[in-house]
Amino acid sequence: MDVVASTVRSSLPAPCFDHGGSSRTLDEVNGAEAGHTRQVISREPQQRVAHASANITFMLAVPIRHDTFPSGVSTDSASASLITSLSRSGSRSSWARRRASVALSEAGAPQTTTRVAGVLMECLCVRCIDRGMQKGHVVEHSTPNAYSDTWFDLFLADQDADQTAREIAFLTTILPSRVGARVLDVCCGYGRHAMPLAGKGYTVLGIDRHPEVIRRAQRRCDLPNATFTAHDMTRLDELPEDFDAVICMWQSFGYFDASTNRRVLASMANRLRSGGRLVLDIYNRDFFVDRQEVRTTTIHDTKVTTRQRLDGGRLIVELDYQGRSERDVFDWQVFTVDAMRELAGHVELILRVACSGFDASVAASDGTPRMQLAFAKR
Repeated sequence: MDVVASTVRSSLPAPCFDHGGSSRTLDEVNGAEAGHTRQVISREPQQRVAHASANITFMLAVPIRHDTFPSGVSTDSASASLITSLSRSGSRSSWARRRASVALSEAGAPQTTTRVAGVLMECLCVRCIDRGMQKGHVVEHSTPNAYSDTWFDLFLADQDADQTAREIAFLTTILPSRVGARVLDVCCGYGRHAMPLAGKGYTVLGIDRHPEVIRRAQRRCDLPNATFTAHDMTRLDELPEDFDAVICMWQSFGYFDASTNRRVLASMANRLRSGGRLVLDIYNRDFFVDRQEVRTTTIHDTKVTTRQRLDGGRLIVELDYQGRSERDVFDWQVFTVDAMRELAGHVELILRVACSGFDASVAASDGTPRMQLAFAKR
């Protein structure tokens, strides 16, 4: 998984400040309730951040230094100032605090103005949600792939040890067998795969976009050959080393638009040494063609209603949690085996295994939701 996560900033809609069905200026909506206001950022580069600043100031009612925006001052430093204010604003949503923390950790790296504005808008929207919650409204994460605290509580708190053991056994049949082989675990979460692999002699680097998730993985791990760092999967080319293998497990590939997903796959291939292995554990698009449904299950005494549908080449999954004030929406590009084989071929990857159930002898099919694909680099 990847948090953050993980919307495409370049797809932000055209600018307006919409309230009650009509476009208005900020001054015209100064009396509007925050929970009913939707903000989209202005078109001009300098105005994007300036307008986001004004709107965040209005919604958060916290002091933000507008003198960080004169010409010649980078939008990175401006965004850091704004997001710092958000992170100290007492937001009820720990997701907002987590998102602000991620943005702050990235503030030193070059960012496009669109990306900066996108981060600010996400934080603004969550603050609007917080204020709505104070009025007794249901809280929603409208940003796809945001990963609520409830999701972390239900799906990551406890993992089936037997299932993890099966997955590790499968991986060790695919990954290079030499002692000390370097493995990159993309979207590592709490280190469910990284730590057992390190225990078998691999040298593992686990990356995840969520700093809090990485901190928890670091606290859990006492192995010197497993390390964890907060890093965005769209920036793998910035890593200082190459690897003998890259793994990306539990449907953590496909969050972005098609071109960005291709770029992420290419960067995974670029991080591999010649003959290296890439393992993807992803959804099989064929499974969902006839399974667009609504179902309710119970996880840790919480009823979870799942709505899933295919929209073109994307799988949309909505999760509602009974008795909880949060919900999650996930949006992935999903693939068939043949589509992934073709896509991988463009980045010098050869498909070696396409299976399901973490068993190389069981072919991937439309009868199982997930498939495991193993590639070798030419």
